[in-house]
Amino acid sequence: MLDLLTDTVGDVATIRLAGDVDLATGPHLADAIDQAVAGGAARVVLDCRGLGYLDSTGLRVLAEAPEHVALSLTNVPPGVRKIFRIVGMTSYLAD
Repeated sequence: MLDLLTDTVGDVATIRLAGDVDLATGPHLADAIDQAVAGGAARVVLDCRGLGYLDSTGLRVLAEAPEHVALSLTNVPPGVRKIFRIVGMTSYLAD
């Protein structure tokens, strides 16, 4: 299960994640990012404070995000942060 809450201020959309990003929920995250971009967001911040788990599906969603949008993650739990280090995707980490 994954709950998503999007809050937009100017051209920055913050998507708060609560739950897991996996094969079943990854498409919901992709849709939320796409909707933020369609709404005019030039920057999308994923607040991962409530993220419990992220698998390769979540990594794929991030890698396939529109190239013209700045995408970053904040409040990333240590276990998830480790995954980003292992796969060499630390450029997504904002903190």
